[in-house]
Amino acid sequence: IFNTMSSASQLKTNENDEKSHSLTNGSAPLLNGEVEEVCRGLLKTPKRAAEAILFFTKGYEQSVLDVVSDAIFDEECDNMVVIKGIDIYSLCEHHL
Repeated sequence: IFNTMSSASQLKTNENDEKSHSLTNGSAPLLNGEVEEVCRGLLKTPKRAAEAILFFTKGYEQSVLDVVSDAIFDEECDNMVVIKGIDIYSLCEHHL
């Protein structure tokens, strides 16, 4: 069986697993406060919260060229050029 993941991909996966584990453990105490009974359907919430944080901050691990690919080009037009289909997410610290 061949390993199709590159060393860099494996390293990134391991880093994300570690980040996810750390975030999962960090969000559990928030739920264990006086919010409500954690065993009532919230057991996987810390893991989901960790995955959400990693998803919303994945842009820090991407380069601009990976995101916009060949959408950057020279154009002799003097008018506005609109480029569509680029996903943009924002996460402010006060929303955490």
